Amino acid sequence: HRYPDLARLWHRSVMRDLVPAFQSIGLDTGVIIYCDGGREVFDPRHFPGATLEAPRSEARDFIEFYDYALHYDCEYVLFLDADVFLLNGAWPASQVARFRDPDVAAVSLLHRPDLPGSIYALICRRDHYTELEPPILAAHWQHIERWPGAVHRDPGAMASIRLRDQGKTIVMASPDEMGEQLTDFHSTTLLRMSRDQFGGAIGEDRFQAQIARNVHFLQGAYDNLLLGLLYQHLFQEPYAPGPDGTPLAGSLTLDALQRILRNLHEPKLRARIAAYLPRSNRAILRLAEREGFQFQLPEGLRPVLAQPPGRL
Repeated sequence: HRYPDLARLWHRSVMRDLVPAFQSIGLDTGVIIYCDGGREVFDPRHFPGATLEAPRSEARDFIEFYDYALHYDCEYVLFLDADVFLLNGAWPASQVARFRDPDVAAVSLLHRPDLPGSIYALICRRDHYTELEPPILAAHWQHIERWPGAVHRDPGAMASIRLRDQGKTIVMASPDEMGEQLTDFHSTTLLRMSRDQFGGAIGEDRFQAQIARNVHFLQGAYDNLLLGLLYQHLFQEPYAPGPDGTPLAGSLTLDALQRILRNLHEPKLRARIAAYLPRSNRAILRLAEREGFQFQLPEGLRPVLAQPPGRL
């Protein structure tokens, strides 16, 4: 986790739904949050029951921390991405029974068709992974000699391929299971980190122009908007604030997102974002339902995309 506000949402979900479920099947369970931006911005009072880990020489960033975490004294490690929420703790807890088969190395609870075994939500049998030569879980370019036909593997995917080559099994959740049991958001940290790293250097207008050309930035902006509304409801504090405390100015405000969407001229990009919004809407509604309140979706964004560029 780089940002403590998103980490609070994640921690709230984990402590409520996952920890009791794993404890109910007899597992001693610990929660570790790697503070990618430095532990000093994380208030320990907001994360009861969790251990906050800071960057160090053996784990300088979250990618290196993945391998570092494999050396904790435990039988299983559940890696759970910063913007992934498991809604029913009984489901991942039930997957531990899969490890009765000694050849099962991991259970992948969330994956993309082209990224099997990535560590979005992955329960690992630690001993199988530590038998691999390091780096174990880092992202990887496969067949680099075929550039530009090389294949990018997200963190964890290459380890899964190597384990399968050794005869081990990676159990993959079905699309129906993923759709029913969890909800996830995209590029939320990517957009905020990008703003922090170069937004100030290039200026707000040019940064928003970058957002308008990048589907991942647009997805992150919309998902941060939804998560920000949920966060403000739960904690009565601004989410992703800017330097002056304006909510979402550390990501993208609703007004700015509306302006960008209003002037999207590239048809494929408009179509991709228009198709993406309902997915995110379903995700936040399910997460809010788990929190026990009725979420109000932001008004005006779907109509913006329904109009010709520059006409609203």
